[in-house]
Formats: sequence, C-alpha cells, structure tokens
Amino acid sequence: MSRENEKLNIVYIVSAGHSGSTLLDLVLTSDPSVFSVGELKSLERFILSKYDPRIHKNLTPDDDSGSTIFDSIFWSSIVAEADNFLVPENNKVMWSKIDRIRVMLFGYSAKVPVYYNYKVLYSYIHSKYQKLSNLSDVTVVDASKNIGHLAQLLNTPEINVHVIYLVRDIRGYVYSTYRRKGLIGSFFAVWEWVRINWQIVNYLNKNKLYKSFTKIRYEDFCKNTQSNFYKINKAIGLNLDYINYVKNIKVKDSYRFAGNAGTKKDFDGLMFDNKWSEAMPKVVSIALAPINKLFS
Repeated sequence: MSRENEKLNIVYIVSAGHSGSTLLDLVLTSDPSVFSVGELKSLERFILSKYDPRIHKNLTPDDDSGSTIFDSIFWSSIVAEADNFLVPENNKVMWSKIDRIRVMLFGYSAKVPVYYNYKVLYSYIHSKYQKLSNLSDVTVVDASKNIGHLAQLLNTPEINVHVIYLVRDIRGYVYSTYRRKGLIGSFFAVWEWVRINWQIVNYLNKNKLYKSFTKIRYEDFCKNTQSNFYKINKAIGLNLDYINYVKNIKVKDSYRFAGNAGTKKDFDGLMFDNKWSEAMPKVVSIALAPINKLFS
C-alpha cells in the first residue's frame, strides 16, 4: 500500500511504563506529518477481544476518536486485513525470561522476536495516513515501549526506525507506583526501573545504536520544552512548533489507542509535575537520588 523501494519511517518510544510516553507521543503528533498509533503492541489483543471478551479486560476499547478499532475511520480497513499481518501462534517468537536476562546483562539475544508482520502492518498504516492527511512523506510514532517489539522492528529492513529512549526520575516512577500499588509495590518499582532501563541501555549499546538514538529525560522535557523540541527536530527531522504545539494537537484528528484515556482532550501544554518531592519522605528521596546516575 505504500510506495515501493522507500523505507517506512517509524519513531519508536522505548521506556519503562509510567514514564511519560503517552505525553511525549502526543506532543510528537503536533507535527502534521506525524501519526501516532499509540501502543501498537496491543493491536492483536484488541482484534482478538471481538471473539473472546475475556481478552478485553483492562484494555481501553476506543481510539481517540471514540470509536472501536472495528468502527474507526482509520483502523477498520486495516483490521479487515488482519490475516495479512497477524502471526499464527505457532510461528511467533518471543523472548523467554532467560533471553531477557541475557539482554539485560549483555545487550544481546540470539533470538529475534516475531510478533507481527511489521512490514505489512506499517505499510497499511502509512498508506492510510497518507490518504487521510494528503501528505506523501509521513512518520508513524509507536509508543509501545517494549524492547522486544523494538528488536523485531530493527531487524525489519523495510523499516527505518528512530529510537527515542525516554527515562523518568526514579523518584517520580516510584511515587507513581506507590499511588497505584501501595508501599510494597513501590519497593518492587525500584528494581523494575533499574531492570528495564538497564536492559534498554545495554541493548542500544550492543546494537551500536547508542549514538543514533535520542535520549529524553521526562522532567527535562517538561521544564525545557523548547530546547527539547529543537533536539528532536534536529535528530529526527520533524517540525515541532513550540509556539503552536498545543493548538496543533487539539485541532488534529487522532486515532491512537491503548495510551492513557483522555490525554488529548485534557491537554493544555507540558507542565513539570514533581508531586513526589512533596509527598515522598526526604530520606527515601535522598536514598533514591544516586540511582538516577546509573542512566544519566
């Protein structure tokens, strides 16, 4: 569906969960040539949920337009071609716990994961957005965050992937987990933050991507938005407009799914949120602060 002999441009956001990927994803779409799919890793579950309601549990069923993927102006025609990009269960390749540990420690696994036929799926997505936007040169943003999906994309020669590595202050990450899961959950969050970021950095390093990806610190992105816009524009070739980005987001049709519901509707601009600094005990904040230097 896309033009032959041209690589498909993808911006892939990789990060730990609850690190601001939905907001970053939203801001990137303020460029008219950028289309966000939200978290594409969830697409198969959405499709299968039509036939098995149990799969639908904990999923946000609608895209940003308020339509299910089966009724969406954007997604319905793509989902109708699901047999062309969904991979049968017996042909899927996924990292085991051993593979993930190997990636964390050494940045490498002999296995290349296979989740979708990404060449076909992204061809459909590019072609659909080209038609809706009347633009020939488009970029798709995938905020799936998952390192396994990234590994498959990087091994798909028809796709040109630019990686944005998003990292949040561990104290904000732990506080976010504390609000959702309580004290015990926040203890596990420390290890989870270290494990995921360690895995990401080692993988990018081993695959010689360390100088070619764009690293964004969530707190700095909110505080120094203009300079980070310049950084992203220069690295990826986008056209983020610091003056008009909020207006551009609000007037643009969006069909993202699986991100935080209501983000687009309620968005009035990036603001630095450091509630954790007031709510978190000082001794905990001081103890966690040095851990940030692991991935500075």
